[in-house]
Amino acid sequence: MLALIEKAMAEFRASDYISDYINASSFNKRCISSLTMMLVIPFLAGCLDIRDPISSESKGICSGKIAYVGDGVDGKSDLFIINKDGSNKLNLTRSPDFSGHPSWSPDGERLALIEGKSLMLIDVRSMEKTRLDNLEGLPFYPSWSPDGKQIVVLLRNKFDATQYQLKILDSETLQVDSLFDFLNDNLLPMYGFKSSPDNQEIVFGGLNVIEERFHVYLMDIEGGNVKKLTDSLVAATAPDWSPDGQQIIFWGGTETRAGVYIMKKDGSSLKEVKLEFDKQENAGYPVWSPDGQEIAFFANNSFYRANLDGSDVRRIVEIEDIIGHERSDKRTFDWQPVKCSKNS
Repeated sequence: MLALIEKAMAEFRASDYISDYINASSFNKRCISSLTMMLVIPFLAGCLDIRDPISSESKGICSGKIAYVGDGVDGKSDLFIINKDGSNKLNLTRSPDFSGHPSWSPDGERLALIEGKSLMLIDVRSMEKTRLDNLEGLPFYPSWSPDGKQIVVLLRNKFDATQYQLKILDSETLQVDSLFDFLNDNLLPMYGFKSSPDNQEIVFGGLNVIEERFHVYLMDIEGGNVKKLTDSLVAATAPDWSPDGQQIIFWGGTETRAGVYIMKKDGSSLKEVKLEFDKQENAGYPVWSPDGQEIAFFANNSFYRANLDGSDVRRIVEIEDIIGHERSDKRTFDWQPVKCSKNS
């Protein structure tokens, strides 16, 4: 386990997302111990085919496709989609720049992602790509509003790695609808800003600089009323909403083990998903399936899916190590929304 922790820490230290912060922070060395607790293992993602993004629905299968970051051209990070059974893997970006943080639109027809220092939208039917370059900050974790009309993007200040803004964009024009500062001196947003299905709240993973630990937090859509949800765990991050917006799944850890957890959106009814998996303590960064009956997660350099109760674990795709970009993050992926019929 110690070797795995050291490997995870080496990868995390290399990312410019955290290295700038560590350099700017007054408690840089103390923070490393907290990062060790969070990243017990480098987790990744995997996913589906683009040519007919909703073909699974027409076949009576409520599954959707998974967009993930994988090894692309010359081993560098690219965005892929793949079927949940591992078929029809397709590279969408083929870019020398960093590609990551994919987010499906609610209708499953577009993907928002970060490419280099830009926000990119890809229409998966036409393959048309739109870039927004003048974000005035380093972008992370785009998230769509439930009606698909807006995209929320977290921006890190180019000159101060401890300062962040939330920018809300019109998804058609990419013009700014609103912008506000993330003002919390004791909390550093770190992973997975995701809007709730009712567009009233945002869930995310953050580093509490007082406790020097990672937790899952909830705040309203305009950045206020921040609440910590995971006091009972030593560390927690990478949250995702259930399709009905009533539960949150995330990676978490106690003093002795790490794993996948589910809780109600107020932090109550916390329980671990008991995965039928040899090394379930290595499983992390989970997402829900569109019908809420399955989850996907990353472990041991592979992407898996399982039933919500942890049974029937199956590997979807194995991911090679990504090289060439220090921001490369194999842990970011998203499961395509589809309309689930009653007979699915």
